[in-house]
Amino acid sequence: MVQELGETTQEMMRVDDQEVQNILNKRPTGHYWIVIHHRRTHTKLTSGEQVIIRLVKAYDTKPQPQVGMVILEVRDGQIIDYIISPHDAPINWEAIESKAGGEAKPTIFEKHPISGSYIYNK
Repeated sequence: MVQELGETTQEMMRVDDQEVQNILNKRPTGHYWIVIHHRRTHTKLTSGEQVIIRLVKAYDTKPQPQVGMVILEVRDGQIIDYIISPHDAPINWEAIESKAGGEAKPTIFEKHPISGSYIYNK
């Protein structure tokens, strides 16, 4: 079996979406934030694959944005705002989009809340 380019990303997005839906179903009212965060660790499996820490969690106070984090603001079960803080690495969006789908050049903040972060789309 050969893994296709973008297959891991699609599966991670599917699982994250399901967990966000679970949080929205468990907390249908109120004002809160949902954090989605994936980051690499320094640990590798015996096969050489990188270990990734994954977090999808609801917070009652607005979390501080970090690189590699998505923050969804929720009010009464509806996502009303979001902050996307991409990793500080140049990305070939066209190569990813053609295999995994999605926007070729997603809209990224020109003035990002994390000082020193890359500004992709000017």
